[in-house]
Amino acid sequence: MRSLRAVEEWPVDNVAVAVVDAKGTVLGAHGSGDLPFKLASVTKMLTAYTVLIAVEEGAIEWDYPVGPPGSTLRHLIAHASGLSYDKPEAVAEPGRRRLYSNAGYNLIAETIASVTGISFTDYAREAVFTPLHMYSTVLDGSAAASGVSTCSDLTKFAAELQAPTLVSEAMMAEATTVAFPGLSGVLPGLGYRKNNDWGLGFELRRIKRDEVFDADELLLSSATKEVLAITRLDGKPVGAGMPGPVYARLYAGYQQAKIAQSK
Repeated sequence: MRSLRAVEEWPVDNVAVAVVDAKGTVLGAHGSGDLPFKLASVTKMLTAYTVLIAVEEGAIEWDYPVGPPGSTLRHLIAHASGLSYDKPEAVAEPGRRRLYSNAGYNLIAETIASVTGISFTDYAREAVFTPLHMYSTVLDGSAAASGVSTCSDLTKFAAELQAPTLVSEAMMAEATTVAFPGLSGVLPGLGYRKNNDWGLGFELRRIKRDEVFDADELLLSSATKEVLAITRLDGKPVGAGMPGPVYARLYAGYQQAKIAQSK
């Protein structure tokens, strides 16, 4: 897809991008597909998917009590436990506010390791990375922010999200349904948001045409000079947004390609 070359204009040293349609088919890719990138908070997507599998396998239940009094695994994965951003300290009652929490995701990993007797690093590798042939992906350290992967690997993960093979349709439907509806809260770097909707690991929001999104659409590494992107341009992405002109150019090229294919 020639439109993907637009990412060469980004002011970064390394860039990788792939387009995955709603059926999980990879339509195109550009850039350093096998170059490892630090995933920062995109790590949470891999952690959350591992948890979906653990719950469906019966290793743990959504209502398993963990975190502040009254909190459960469901609260933690939906950022509704009341834990602060980076410390295992409660700053709100469970189910009252949507507070994005690295501490919550680290506690999830610790809990699953404790319950199953398997390190979360091993669980993620056996449950997600190996079945999807994501052999360049590593999740050591923080389950909230320490993942390392490549565009090629994350393209496989994006395809899995579009057409799940590791979890049931019912589980994916539950994961992409708002958990604890109506909660307002704070996202780091974006501030306060009313109706800050989140599913079981997935932020849920409507797309605006003039925005570029992260999560499974735009994945920004923690390094300031590296950008890793997996772009969904089928009109149904998820993730926290930030304004950007690249989406408009890529979207236009994608639409032109669809028109050309239909003739």
